[in-house]
Amino acid sequence: MRGLSPWRRKVVVYGARMLMWAAIGRARHMLRRSPTPRILIDTSVFTNSVTHETRWISNGRLSRIPGLESGYSARVPIHARDDTSELYREICFLAPLGRLFNEKLLAPFTSGELDTELWRFPPSLHRGGGRDDLSVFRVRPERIDNVRLDALVHPRDVAMQMQQARINACTEEPFVSLVKVLGADNSFDAFHIHTAEKHGLDAFMHLDLKLSRMLKAQERRPVIEGLRSKVLLPSQLAALYKVKPVPPYVMSYEGARFHVRPDLNAGGKRASSRQKQ
Repeated sequence: MRGLSPWRRKVVVYGARMLMWAAIGRARHMLRRSPTPRILIDTSVFTNSVTHETRWISNGRLSRIPGLESGYSARVPIHARDDTSELYREICFLAPLGRLFNEKLLAPFTSGELDTELWRFPPSLHRGGGRDDLSVFRVRPERIDNVRLDALVHPRDVAMQMQQARINACTEEPFVSLVKVLGADNSFDAFHIHTAEKHGLDAFMHLDLKLSRMLKAQERRPVIEGLRSKVLLPSQLAALYKVKPVPPYVMSYEGARFHVRPDLNAGGKRASSRQKQ
């Protein structure tokens, strides 16, 4: 099976776009009548936005070269359709939220420290590296403070040490209090929350489930209760504006140039994934 005929592809793509329109219809109506929310976007959102990868599909037959099997490359979803994990539930909100950001109904922002985190790793981690990989959250955020070039001019380990030292040297509030609550191991997350608060942004959107559970456990602490910038998972941001989820598999044919195999999946694991550090 190598996917659908060209005209069937067009029908599937059109259906996916109609589903997207329905998912963000109410949000469009709400956001057009209010000031544009300003959102700081964590690197964990981008690293989880690649929902399809280009994989080699063997047809089980030997090629003319001894020892090699013939086959073809195809776009394959990373997650199964019936995936019930909390991570996949959050990923299902990335495509419609990305559409709202690209329509300028939500304003995306990044920071020098967030960019440094992103630049420490290959672009394929957050954009996809295969010829037909698909990221459902193609958003270009505006930088809200000064650029940091550590990761561009130093080796990865050195750049991380420099960033860690710079963040640890911060003595401003609410960063200091956040570190006391979240722990020194989570100083990067504390600094990003501090950045959103310092610049008066409406929210800090992340996809770090560990951080979410930690904030839930500490939600009664004064520093957490006093935050004006909300710390939100994609599903929580979507709930504020009545955005519905769009499962990534329905977008399997979006922009595809070659074969697509939506009937397969990669078991929730990317070919060369690395966890956020």
